[in-house]
This record gives sequence, structure tokens and C-alpha cells, in this order.
Amino acid sequence: MGIRSTAVSGVLLAAALGALAVPGPAAAEPGSHCWHAVQQTRADLRDAGAPSDATDWEGVRDDARGYLDAHPSGPQSEALRGDVNNLNHHCAA
Repeated sequence: MGIRSTAVSGVLLAAALGALAVPGPAAAEPGSHCWHAVQQTRADLRDAGAPSDATDWEGVRDDARGYLDAHPSGPQSEALRGDVNNLNHHCAA
């Protein structure tokens, strides 16, 4: 009975810890705010002549930051600054 009790306790502990796990970064799932922010940033990068091949929100954000480092001012830069803020807000956990 001691082994069975220990096994059951272990399973319950694992389940409890799994339920308390901190969620990872928000996925850019279609329809989510994060997804829309990614799509807007990709469009703004494309309009700026710097299309992004990134497949995740962090990669798109990094591409936008790279553009901003090279082009700190201008109308596209203002839009991309807002895009980076939106990505951080909607996608970062």
C-alpha cells in the first residue's frame, strides 16, 4: 500500500504542477490580437521595402527593430515603432 500511495501522490503532484505551469509567449494564432499585430508589422515592413521572412512574432519584431536601427526617422519608422509596441503588448507573455 505504501508504494501505491507514493505513486498516486507522485501523479497528483505532477498534475498539480502542470496546472500551475506558467504559460509561454502568446502564439500568433489566426484571429488573435498577436496574429493581427504580426500581420500589420509584416505589411509595414513590406511597405518600407524590408519584407520579413520570419515565421514567429519575435522574429518579425526583431526585423522591425533592425529596420528602426538603420532608419531611426521617417513615416515608416513611426509606424514600425508602434508595431513593435503592439507586438510586445499582444504577444509577449
